[in-house]
Amino acid sequence: MPACTVDYPIYGMCQLDGIRVALCGGGGSMKSGVPNIVEVYDIRGGKGMTLTHRYDCGDGAPTCVAAHPGDPTLVVGIDHNIQILEVEPDKTEKEIPSLKKTLERDVVRISEDCEIVKGITFCCFGEKLVTVGEDNAICIWEYPSMTKRWRITQHLSEVTQVTAHPNGEPEIVTATRGSECALWDVETGEKIQQIRYDDGTNTKFRFRCIRYSATGDYFYALVLPIAWTPSSSSNIIRYSTDSWTINTKTYIRGEPLAELAISQDDSLLATASSNGHIYIYDAPSLSVYCILFLSFHLCCSLSFSPPLHLPLPLFLSPPSLSLCLFCLSLISLCRFAGGCSMFMVCLLLVCALCRMNTVLEASNC
Repeated sequence: MPACTVDYPIYGMCQLDGIRVALCGGGGSMKSGVPNIVEVYDIRGGKGMTLTHRYDCGDGAPTCVAAHPGDPTLVVGIDHNIQILEVEPDKTEKEIPSLKKTLERDVVRISEDCEIVKGITFCCFGEKLVTVGEDNAICIWEYPSMTKRWRITQHLSEVTQVTAHPNGEPEIVTATRGSECALWDVETGEKIQQIRYDDGTNTKFRFRCIRYSATGDYFYALVLPIAWTPSSSSNIIRYSTDSWTINTKTYIRGEPLAELAISQDDSLLATASSNGHIYIYDAPSLSVYCILFLSFHLCCSLSFSPPLHLPLPLFLSPPSLSLCLFCLSLISLCRFAGGCSMFMVCLLLVCALCRMNTVLEASNC
């Protein structure tokens, strides 16, 4: 079953296509000996994930990565800069090829005030690129010219999340480390509306993670109290995007959820907690299918992936759900079949472990 071990902390993950995943991370500018790396892996191997490309970021730590929806191209946030990398076709040479820079300039700085890029995403079928960072700003770029079209500075705190409409609509949603979450028009740079959550008390909430559904008809958010206590609840909210009203919601008491992923057919939703639990839901009803426990692992990234290339058989029929989970150092994958989707899907998990190079044997659930 596919897995890999890396020797650096992973900060970002994205999928290039159904068969490859990109990871980025490193030790930053500290002389710790930990490299600052962007790597591309083929996930089809039966014995492990195969490293196909690598890019050395030098002294800058790559903090986030996004893949162009149409071209074999990665955009990486490296400290306060962005770098575009071309993923060339795989070669038969024994030496791992380096990712190729596509900009004549080495890097593009997103702004003079931003020290760290917090998020990157493509929108409008890859014609625009959106970056967010700790300068409280949203930057919208024309792609591939990298001409900055808008710099939006209406947020009051560090912007930590950005997600784009999946069907090419010129819309993005951003969330901050504070209590703000807003819908924006990338053509005009104007705010369309504020997205809110209120439980009827005076509690202030933070939008911890935000995702559109695959069709764009719904919007999911993990909403947590800013002042977390042992009795607090993590709220999973499903909004209808035609009215931006709450369609369905559920909660988990006592566990701060950190990540969220939606399957390509909108049937399944996965969340991860800081306590090492992975929750799999039926997305329309937000009812729990199953719960996985990752022991001491803190999962910091989730992504559903097309499963057809992975060497596992499709078995069992709905409503049964069979899972196979395996973890290897900082990269983990979760595989399951059945449910509403009627076909096998794959869930990629990136976990921050207590120490590097710790290997867990494959386990069936």
